[in-house]
Amino acid sequence: MCPASFRVFVFLTGIIGCLSTIPENEVVVSEVEDWPAEPIPKLGLVSGVAVNSRQQPIIFHRGPRKIKPYDSKLYNETGHFLLSHEGPIMEDTVLTLEPGSGAVLRSWGKGLFYFPHGIAVDSRDNVWLTDIALHQVMKFAENSTTPELILGEKFSPGSELHQFCKPTAVAISKDGNVFVADGYCNNRILKFDAKGNYVSQFPTQDTAPKGFHLNTPHSLAFIREEELLCVADRENHRILCVNMNPLHASETLKSITSVEKQVLGSPWAIASRGDLLLTVNGSLPYTATSGFIVDPITTQVISRWNPKSSSFRYAHDIAVSPDGNFMYVAEVGPSKIWKFEIKQIN
Repeated sequence: MCPASFRVFVFLTGIIGCLSTIPENEVVVSEVEDWPAEPIPKLGLVSGVAVNSRQQPIIFHRGPRKIKPYDSKLYNETGHFLLSHEGPIMEDTVLTLEPGSGAVLRSWGKGLFYFPHGIAVDSRDNVWLTDIALHQVMKFAENSTTPELILGEKFSPGSELHQFCKPTAVAISKDGNVFVADGYCNNRILKFDAKGNYVSQFPTQDTAPKGFHLNTPHSLAFIREEELLCVADRENHRILCVNMNPLHASETLKSITSVEKQVLGSPWAIASRGDLLLTVNGSLPYTATSGFIVDPITTQVISRWNPKSSSFRYAHDIAVSPDGNFMYVAEVGPSKIWKFEIKQIN
């Protein structure tokens, strides 16, 4: 049985035979070529992207630090970061871009982060960032460089309710609740209130139904007016959506298993546009890195999309502008940020 604040609604992996076009309200994705207009100076591996209320993309990058989470030299067996003696990244790691040209409007973050990973912007334009070396999630008010809320213990990985171990992503509901994907070690989602007080987690290892354990929850997105929180459950090769309303005794857990996993592959990142999800996968032996539009309720994979000018290599994060007209994809190799236009054809 799930905790009271979570209810599993549906999960999907790739379903072969569902690559189709919905005849009504078709969504078309196309690359905005030659964006940004000029190269972004000193851009490192871009681990995260979000968009604020002014439609401005904000990217989180690793500067000169060319490191990736699975490098065996980065962590010991308990998850402690082994390069803390090198100090934080001494370049600005958070960049706000002008949406038209891609020019840098604001940069900050020098001396604050060791291993940037996830980023989110809430309804008040607060910026939330995860660092998988610090094992922390930080909240910054708009235009501030001092965190007003920190979750997790600095350089102290663990599985207690006040600890994380390489937190990958964060999502904030309009009522201020905070959801953290405690991704690389603990394989759980933790819920906190707006003040950072622990509320609940999913799944609980002793009560989670068979098939609902996570394996590297890597990205989060809301759909259905924030009724459902969806998770890119990366190493389970699926997207899992969780209902945050209490579980009534009369309700049963419902799952739809995949027929074949080759369609979606391993979803690394998800973002919502209405009740649809846009996702990018990781490169696997049987599938190339691509983007997809998915209806998580019907489990249809509506369409596949890709850049026109070249191809994805290591797409790591995805974000949709609040007006729903544009989408951004961050890559951790090469160091790149992509822009796409989204059109609704009625």
